[in-house]
Amino acid sequence: PNVLKMIARTNLITPWISFQIVSSKSVKVRAEILTRCIVTMTYLEELHNYNALMEYPAALQSAGVFRLKDT
Repeated sequence: PNVLKMIARTNLITPWISFQIVSSKSVKVRAEILTRCIVTMTYLEELHNYNALMEYPAALQSAGVFRLKDT
């Protein structure tokens, strides 16, 4: 049951992170969001929260974010 909840949370958070990056209009704001994602990932690694940690690379490798060329 806990694994299913973790999967459901990942399926909610990953598109949300992608949306936050893609929906920002300026490159500067996108860069700030990416910087915050990297900082969050380091905190998650220190906490050994690997499930939440892997949500960020999954979001950054999504098609919408991957197609961004300026950031």
